Amino acid sequence: MMGRTSSIINTDMPEPIGSYAFYAYSALKNVTISRTMNAYSSAFAYCSNLESINLPDVVAISDYTFASCYRLSDIALPKCSYIGNYAFEYCNSLVDLNLPAL
Repeated sequence: MMGRTSSIINTDMPEPIGSYAFYAYSALKNVTISRTMNAYSSAFAYCSNLESINLPDVVAISDYTFASCYRLSDIALPKCSYIGNYAFEYCNSLVDLNLPAL
């Protein structure tokens, strides 16, 4: 387990972000991960304190990837061309969504 880590900054993660990888990890506030191409189902779902996420190389996010991230307000997915069902369900604080590839 990651303990109380509130930020993840990784610029060399060539593997996809697996299903439920950070599911319900309440300490997580900010994420920046480069060089990963996909974020699978519910990867960040229920991360109740997650505020911002930057996935500059992700081209696809699956169903429920960010579902119930109540404080998520800023997302940058500049290369994303596919968004699964309910990917942002209950992201009530979302105000800035950067998706230029769509």
